[in-house]
Amino acid sequence: MKKVILFYILLLSSVFTWAQQDTTTIFRNPRGYFNDPIRSNWDRQVAHKNNEWVLSLYDRKKVLQERITFEDAKLEVRKGPYIFYQNQKVKEEGQYDKGYKHGEWKYYDENGKLLEKVSYSWDKTDGLSEMYWDTGLVARTGKYVVGKKYGIWNSYYKNGKPAAIEIYNEVGVLKEKTYFDSNGAGSNENKLFQYPSYPGGMEKFYNDISSLIKYPAKAAHNGVEGTVKLSFTVKKDGTIADISVVESPNDLLSVEAVRLLRISGRWIPGKQLGEYVDGKYVLPMKFSLRNK
Repeated sequence: MKKVILFYILLLSSVFTWAQQDTTTIFRNPRGYFNDPIRSNWDRQVAHKNNEWVLSLYDRKKVLQERITFEDAKLEVRKGPYIFYQNQKVKEEGQYDKGYKHGEWKYYDENGKLLEKVSYSWDKTDGLSEMYWDTGLVARTGKYVVGKKYGIWNSYYKNGKPAAIEIYNEVGVLKEKTYFDSNGAGSNENKLFQYPSYPGGMEKFYNDISSLIKYPAKAAHNGVEGTVKLSFTVKKDGTIADISVVESPNDLLSVEAVRLLRISGRWIPGKQLGEYVDGKYVLPMKFSLRNK
């Protein structure tokens, strides 16, 4: 009989994105609509108009959370406007075509202020990208070519002074870089940018939650294993928000992974140019069964 004797977590990557979230990646299939643990309790309403099907998702308080446009009645291929809301304000908006992000997308903070504009071509970043401070001034600007940074990227402090000049070649490799402190003197990347992290590191994260796991009985009985990849935001105060299931082999494992992350406590927020900022983090949790 199989027993649960192994659960471990691997750090895949952390991406510092100024609170940008990819709520549009919905459980295993970014083109269509599938329930994940976050959306499983949301109410669905579908409207058909002008050869488009618009799916609106409402929370238990009947507050609109997400609106997705599809070209088909089965809600399998996204085409047209997409909007994600938070606290009744637009958090993210853009366009889909043939199931892919295409055109300009905008991301906002909790107060509705623009944080980022970025262009996509068939799901790959392609074109101008601009990030903003909450004052409205540009924080970072540059260009993507088919998913890779290209050319000159400039970063600025909140007061508008230059913070970094980075030059990328045609395959996205950083070839030249110059960093400045807030007084204009030379500096280095590690002093300007710090990624979100778990207090004590990922090994401590493992130790802290390994004893808290409740491997779903049905999943264990059926021998279900695999990795649940979660995307979430570490807020400026260290709290966790915007949890999304990016990839998972099983709904039950997804629910348990989300639960474990939610009880993990406060994280250490990231810093950008001396300011605490919301940072996006991608974390795989691997569930494994082994015979004793």
